[in-house]
Amino acid sequence: EEAVKTVSKLQRPASLPSRILIITRGSNSVIVDNGSDDLGYYEVPRDVHVVDSVGCGDALAGAFLATYITTRDLDSSVRAGIQAAVQILQVHGCDPSSIRI
Repeated sequence: EEAVKTVSKLQRPASLPSRILIITRGSNSVIVDNGSDDLGYYEVPRDVHVVDSVGCGDALAGAFLATYITTRDLDSSVRAGIQAAVQILQVHGCDPSSIRI
């Protein structure tokens, strides 16, 4: 949490839109800071058969961005990212064809 608060306080150029900061923490909750005073916490499933964690962060980021660009809904975008990461956890290597959002 301290790292999120520190990064969110860093100044950004005024020409950039507000930022969204997403911190993944393995099997712990995902922390999201969208610039408001409250951090969002998203639980990750605990009952996942982990095969390989390679590519999980990339899958989360990609699914988040794809969903956010089309919906502008932060909550559903974070959940889509978590869902994609969970699916990648269950296969060897990062196999994007295994992701269903």
